[in-house]
Amino acid sequence: MLATDGARAVALVVPERRFDTADATPAALATWTGLPLGPAALVALLGGHAPCPAPSTVDAGGAGTDPCPDLRFQPSGAAGGGGPDCSGTLYTRPGGRVLATIECAVGEAGRWPERIRVELPSSGRSIELRRTGGPAAALLGDALFAPAIPAGFRHSDLLTPTDSESLLEGDRGTQ
Repeated sequence: MLATDGARAVALVVPERRFDTADATPAALATWTGLPLGPAALVALLGGHAPCPAPSTVDAGGAGTDPCPDLRFQPSGAAGGGGPDCSGTLYTRPGGRVLATIECAVGEAGRWPERIRVELPSSGRSIELRRTGGPAAALLGDALFAPAIPAGFRHSDLLTPTDSESLLEGDRGTQ
């Protein structure tokens, strides 16, 4: 399980009763997810939106704001009629190396993705998330995004994992 309040991130490996915490930087989150995205980009992806939209506004001084300065997201154009627009390919900038191919599937509800599949070609890994319920309009407590470490969990350095401690091990197939 991975949770972040935008400033700090917590990773819990529940079956192994291990945890780690780190600043919620793209580099730290990439170690745990395989994607070099910051908290806002990950939330956008889970909500069915492009993780790295095109650079947006330009301020009076002429400097643009770019949520992913080292990345480029090329939508696949599969969204159509108002559904999730998170299907596409994530590239490095400059160079254009493919980091991930992302596929979002829209269900009956239409607004939220039913399934998100991320393929990471450099490692041969893939991650697939399936929505089983919700989302429902509700207030979410802060503890959900910065959970307390459960009793009996041991700290483990998950940012520099050994082969046996990796959160995304290639030999396990789809994670």
